[in-house]
Amino acid sequence: MTLILLIFLVFSVKNQRLSVLICVLKQGDLIMKKYLFLLSFIFIFAACGGEEEAPAPPPEEGCPYCVVQAAEITGDYVSIPYVGDIWTTTWAADGSVYAAFGDATGMNKCLPTLFLDEVDEFDADYTEVSPGLYTVPDENNEYCEVFGCEEPLPLCQYTPAGLLSLSGDPPNFELCDGPDQCVVSRHIPYGNYDVFASLDKPSSLLAVNDRFYMPMHYPPGDAEVGYIAYSDDDGRTWTQIPDSPWRNDSPFQVMMFFNMGQNYGLNRDGYVYGLGIVDELPDGAPQQEVYLARVPLPDGGGYDPILDYAAYEYFTGLDESGAPRWSDDPAAAVPLDGLKTIAQGAAFYHEGAGQYLFLSGFLEKDGRGALFAAPAPWGPWYKVNELPAGYIAGAIAKGATADSFYFTAAGGGPVTYNLNVGQIELTLDKSKQPPPLTLLKTRKVEQIVGDWDLETLQPTRQQTESRFNVLFTDLGAPFEYKGKLWFLFGDTDPEAPGWDEYHDDAIAWTDAQSAADFQINFLTDPDSGRGILNPKIACPEEDNPDCVDLGAVNVPVAGLGDGETMFVWFTADVANRSLLARSDDDGRTFQKVYDFGDTHFIDIAVQQYDGELPGLAGGGPWALIFGSGDKEHNDVYLAAAPLQSLYDGDRTAVRFLSGIEYGENGAAQLSWSTEEADAVPLFRIEHGKGPGIMSEVPHGWGFGEPLIHYNEALGLWLATYNAARTTVRLRAAENPWGPWSGSLVLFDPAKDYGEGPAYGRTIGDDKTDRLGGQGELYGPYVIPRFTELLDDGRIRLYWLLSPWQPYVVYLMESVLAWR
Repeated sequence: MTLILLIFLVFSVKNQRLSVLICVLKQGDLIMKKYLFLLSFIFIFAACGGEEEAPAPPPEEGCPYCVVQAAEITGDYVSIPYVGDIWTTTWAADGSVYAAFGDATGMNKCLPTLFLDEVDEFDADYTEVSPGLYTVPDENNEYCEVFGCEEPLPLCQYTPAGLLSLSGDPPNFELCDGPDQCVVSRHIPYGNYDVFASLDKPSSLLAVNDRFYMPMHYPPGDAEVGYIAYSDDDGRTWTQIPDSPWRNDSPFQVMMFFNMGQNYGLNRDGYVYGLGIVDELPDGAPQQEVYLARVPLPDGGGYDPILDYAAYEYFTGLDESGAPRWSDDPAAAVPLDGLKTIAQGAAFYHEGAGQYLFLSGFLEKDGRGALFAAPAPWGPWYKVNELPAGYIAGAIAKGATADSFYFTAAGGGPVTYNLNVGQIELTLDKSKQPPPLTLLKTRKVEQIVGDWDLETLQPTRQQTESRFNVLFTDLGAPFEYKGKLWFLFGDTDPEAPGWDEYHDDAIAWTDAQSAADFQINFLTDPDSGRGILNPKIACPEEDNPDCVDLGAVNVPVAGLGDGETMFVWFTADVANRSLLARSDDDGRTFQKVYDFGDTHFIDIAVQQYDGELPGLAGGGPWALIFGSGDKEHNDVYLAAAPLQSLYDGDRTAVRFLSGIEYGENGAAQLSWSTEEADAVPLFRIEHGKGPGIMSEVPHGWGFGEPLIHYNEALGLWLATYNAARTTVRLRAAENPWGPWSGSLVLFDPAKDYGEGPAYGRTIGDDKTDRLGGQGELYGPYVIPRFTELLDDGRIRLYWLLSPWQPYVVYLMESVLAWR
């Protein structure tokens, strides 16, 4: 068989010159020319790049989704003396970081050889000074530059594609002993010298459960084919999946899978996403468009979609609602706006930023790289800033903090031809961080008060007029108590026959566990004018059985039950202040506990919290009180009180969150005050003048009606509120103090249903002037126990909505998906 000469180049960046080693391989001329071209460009970048960082503007000012405001390489690179380049990594279930490398040995303190059992052209330059130990006459080569060649060294096998297992924490991974050191496998995916026929290279690496996936491409440089390989034995042996469609200049020949934490554990929507480009590094080094694909995760059965090319879907743009469209034809894919690169890079999700990141070490021909970010894999992508680079960059999921991550670099710019680990620090604006959920649709389920649906003129399921003489009401703040779901309604049937203008609120309950079984029951009182129980508050210290005016606008807004006592917060004095009351007879009578707030805490939401609160002594249980205040303090604030203090009537035990800072590790440092005036906002509400008459209603609070609760099914804190009473918004957080995400529009009636800012096409029946007119949205109260997790990973969130016109309450359904 004919032996064809291959010139294999090894670079010395420090001296900016090439040292040439000659080796003999069974190869084809075309592949060799392309490989030489690739390496020549890498040398140019190595010589030119990294001298100084070119200034780059931050993301566009006013960009509502640009969470990552800046990125900076901090400190020195940590040089780990394992020779090679590419270094694409994944963080596996066993805690190790696995790194795929190219064109070297992946080892320390040894000289490369092609064939361990016979002399090859690498060995022709070596001098054996003792059995198995060699010196090299020219120490100005990449290997000697990494670990020094002052002493005789053994030989180790060179490979175009290999895999390492790295223990310890970045950047200081532990070095390995033994004949193979940290190398797990070589000559991927073939396991033999067949790899030299096309010089296959790793495009990315992903660990999911007990399987490793490695998208690969060949030849290097101008790729012609991309494919998937996998391993079921921790990377020791690999299997190539044949018949790949990613060929003939397909934009997915170099497929860069997103890593999402350890073992892909941060993913919630059940898909693996990957960015695609045509070439590892194209002739002439032009910038390449970047494309997006996705494939379902395995469901635990025998079928693995990631290994089935027919299961992949390709991004074809956004529909009118902004949702991504997908096709099973890779040729139908469209490039992602705002994202370009010259060469292969690294795609990953950064949990602290809540953003998808792409790190390119080759954005410009002079060796500049860049970090890109997006709130979703399909974008919108924005360039954070440029970085000094000049190498193919990898990202390391392990060791990422709330505002930093580690990355790999080799063979260009400021680093030598081995595994180098650097760190990038991020400057974040978390107020722009999107929720981890995205909305698919919102719809009205039913009108829950009255006998007739005032939109459709069809009978309602609840029939509350016939059953309880309740036609009109609003709000319905939910809370759990004694195994039942309770609702606190506002002014009920105002001005109707029998109406008590000083006591017109209502309380209801249900024992339903799902929206499908929902039937509401109002507390009744045969002695009241309307037949329903209207709460009254007694002040025992004043010997006054009815000491609080609970007429118009003075309403119950939040409840908390511990199994024995029902605690309810009410607004008072035309919603200019709030007070706490308790009931020991299941809501039939109330006694005032104390006045609560009058500036920041008028509208209230409450949640029991059993954990520790940073900055406060004691481990709970706590009552977390979320408040929104008057028109000058109409955002969302947090207070905490030991649950026992509610029983004790101790207002002095309440602490108001007065400061929030985050340490280097992302841990919250909270400050608390005894003064309501010191409270600082958790997040801002998007206020504005509403479209109807509610802005003219003479009450003190600043609107918004935020409901904050912990949704156990989702493992998140959720906040819902109205924005200018024209849309309903949702935010999310992992902790009650935040950081809270940016807002998601949960419902926009002008977009989702009907016309105008009112809920919809209400049909008047000429019985009352409260029908029709200009509606406004308020009281968006999520019902946590009704949350449904669907088999396909979607989420059904049920919530109440008051539309003002008509003066009723709707049960709404929103279908969401994990980002």
